[in-house]
Amino acid sequence: MILEEEGLYVPTLGRRVKGIVPLEMALCLKVFIQSKYFTLEELNRSIKEFPYKWSDKADAPQLVPVNFAARKSVGGNGHENWTLLRLLPLMVGSKIPEDLMSDPAQLRVVLADHDVRKLLLPFGIPVTVDELHSIICDTFGITGNFTLHYKDAEFGSEYFSLYSTTDIKDKDTIKVVYILDPPTVTLSLTDVTDNYASIQDQSCEDQSCEDQSCVSSVSSNDTLPVSSFENSPGQRSQRWPTEFIIPRFSASTEIKLQVANENLTKNGTFLSGKDLIQVLPDILGKLSEAIYEYSAYPSSLQFSQVAEALIQKHPCLKEPGSFNGCYGWTQRLKYKMNNFRSKLRFLGCPELDVNSLKRKPAHEQTPAKNVKKPRKAEVNYLPPHTQGETSTSLETERVELLSDVMKTGNNKVIAEKMVKTFSLRRQEIINEAPAVSHFMKRWPALFNVKQINEEFKRLTTVSLESTFLAKLDKCTQKLLSLAQSKGGAAGLKIRHIMDKLLVNNTADGRREAAIRCLVVYLGEKEDDLFKEYNDTHDFEENLKMEMMKICIVGNRATIVVEGTKVLEGSDLARSCALLMGVIYALNLSYPKQLKFTFESRAPTPDNRGLRFARAMEFTIHEINNRTDLLPGIVLGYEIHDSCGAVPMAVKVAFQFANGMEPFYNDTDSCSKSAAAAVPAVVGDSTSTPTMRFGIPRSVIPGLREFLLDLSPEQALKSPLLTEFWESSFSCSLKGSSGGARECDGSEDIRALQNPYTDTSQLRATNLVYKATYAIAHAIHDSLNCIRCPSDFWPNTQQDICLPKPVEFLSWEDGLSIILTAFSISGAFLAMQSIHYLKFLLLYLLPWVVQPWICLHSQSPQPHTLSLPNHSASSAALVLSCLGESCASIPALTHKSYPHCTPDRTLTKDQCILMDKSFRLD
Repeated sequence: MILEEEGLYVPTLGRRVKGIVPLEMALCLKVFIQSKYFTLEELNRSIKEFPYKWSDKADAPQLVPVNFAARKSVGGNGHENWTLLRLLPLMVGSKIPEDLMSDPAQLRVVLADHDVRKLLLPFGIPVTVDELHSIICDTFGITGNFTLHYKDAEFGSEYFSLYSTTDIKDKDTIKVVYILDPPTVTLSLTDVTDNYASIQDQSCEDQSCEDQSCVSSVSSNDTLPVSSFENSPGQRSQRWPTEFIIPRFSASTEIKLQVANENLTKNGTFLSGKDLIQVLPDILGKLSEAIYEYSAYPSSLQFSQVAEALIQKHPCLKEPGSFNGCYGWTQRLKYKMNNFRSKLRFLGCPELDVNSLKRKPAHEQTPAKNVKKPRKAEVNYLPPHTQGETSTSLETERVELLSDVMKTGNNKVIAEKMVKTFSLRRQEIINEAPAVSHFMKRWPALFNVKQINEEFKRLTTVSLESTFLAKLDKCTQKLLSLAQSKGGAAGLKIRHIMDKLLVNNTADGRREAAIRCLVVYLGEKEDDLFKEYNDTHDFEENLKMEMMKICIVGNRATIVVEGTKVLEGSDLARSCALLMGVIYALNLSYPKQLKFTFESRAPTPDNRGLRFARAMEFTIHEINNRTDLLPGIVLGYEIHDSCGAVPMAVKVAFQFANGMEPFYNDTDSCSKSAAAAVPAVVGDSTSTPTMRFGIPRSVIPGLREFLLDLSPEQALKSPLLTEFWESSFSCSLKGSSGGARECDGSEDIRALQNPYTDTSQLRATNLVYKATYAIAHAIHDSLNCIRCPSDFWPNTQQDICLPKPVEFLSWEDGLSIILTAFSISGAFLAMQSIHYLKFLLLYLLPWVVQPWICLHSQSPQPHTLSLPNHSASSAALVLSCLGESCASIPALTHKSYPHCTPDRTLTKDQCILMDKSFRLD
């Protein structure tokens, strides 16, 4: 209003402010909560319990999400944010001190002996040391790891370690102390076991090995030599564990945690405030070191796993305001791990130093550009040299290998030197990315079956061929059964493959059929992975054209990469395993045209999407139990997983609507063909364009009980529910193939805290509920309906068919004149007789020109046009019905026009459209 009174109002200002309000409120709330004026849980309780009145009830604000500070938004739409902005002082105003705005501070920061800066803190001194640490990093651009000391006036201005920000005040001095000591990383040396040790080795008769040494690649004694980890603190011997073991902290921290756990049991109080701040550095430091033992770049899921293990071992560290009790710990671990990596990068750790800016070319010198990270399965991506070795000494070993491979019976010496030079090989591959042909000349000893298996195991600690073939044999029958369910052209191709390869029902035939069928089932082409040649001459002529293929001549397969033969002589299934080993050993990218075949992995279960699906199931059960809606008709349903891909969702929806075979049927309610059913689709939350609008919170009676009424036996009946149960409880249901341990019946679904069980909002879920009911009502309403003629449409009440309105052109509009002129000229060209030309000039042209004059008249009397006599009456009849009832026009009878009733007044357009008596003859 002030801007408007001053004449400075900008129409778009309101729309721009909408994005500022949630940001500013998030910043303010962050300061309030960090200052401990109130907690997020208290704020959300106030929002939920506030007595809203009038329009505020409809626009009641959403609960502030746990990650609002990271998102820099309180969420919600414009109306909800406006309500929260107005009512926030009433909700928490009494808890905020009146002199809040007098808290800005500044600190004197000693960065180096001759570098002293001033740090301005407009919101006062941060609550935690970690936050102050972060502010200093951002303000002064510090990348290395450091700790903070503060000057204590009570001890003669000596510096002390800063463990709590309560020890400093405005205008105090703090000092940045860089940490240069190498980190202590302890690796436990254990034998690498093989889950499939019972798998016997394949015969070497078909292998092009110089001796029987290839047997060891798949034998039960296939273990990684101890020398590969000996004297090498940077190489790892273990993959990420199924259950992360929390390390032991310092003695003082362990004592404090023990006391805090006892207090939690007695009083129900969690460790927080100053007591928590004192143990944070030790906890986060030890956890970072423990994480690094397995991975330098853990995933978000792995960080969450560590955080959950921490609060499980020390319940006193659980965060009451967090949705899972450990969200804050997950974020702290990510921040601490980032600092830990910076420390190791500063010390020259190869795995981390490779991503430093100095190692990147000029056009890629940004932190997020071309980051080189290990694949999910890689454990030793870029290890350091073993102790006492240098690049020069290892290069000497490499040169000696060139002569060693020329000697017979020298496999033991070659194996030992390949282990010793592993780090040199990885640095060359990662840093230089050489051509395959060039790398084969430098490292010929790598390119045989045994060494590809050993190299893969050095990278992942997993036995390549034995694991691949055992997994393939275990899943072959399921893969073939799944492939057989495919329809269309892909289904025909799959059946052709099976008819060809399963004639003799051999192990090799089943393996090859499973792999080929899988490629086709995933919508990709066999020819992009396998290429069959008539003879060796044909193969040699086309060799340079192949970038990454398994080329087959007769019964022998050859792995070709970048036009170079890498490995020869294996069968197709083993060649697939060895191709994966070559990709890992040479750090190659998967073929883009085979991304589903190579990169398909079990996705993280979408518990929110599962809630939507089960909400639809609940609604259908509810509709089927009603007697007033669709009596005598039972609704069925099918649940399809779109895998988070909109194109896949749309494709399956069209297949279903067109009566094609579905991929997955969750219930026998839809056992009849889709052609005999009424298809309707309820899409997932990503199947429509993204729009920003507010959806009110809702309550669906009975839904929560339905969601929680789930037993292991019920979960086994559905693949979606089986995946949900096993991922939620980290166990394997009896009869399923996944999980680390068998579920024992102690799992309590009511104790779960995840999006599936969260029914506090039900915003989008309610849309699924209403959409399902809309389909039911549409089917119900259509049972006694008839279709309107093509020129008519129904009224709002859907009980009368009305003519579709016709829009007329006007001579006052330039575009209308142009369109009319073109129409007339086109008609001239079309007319082939003088009769029609005469009609156009004498009859049609006056009709086009004159009616608009009469139609704009307000006179209720009929208007006569200058038309030939046999047409004048018709024209007058049309105009005379304006404002009149149908009964007053003799020519318009109820019989001729069923929609015309005696008491119905027609509009101008309806009258003109209804005049069927105007003839062109």
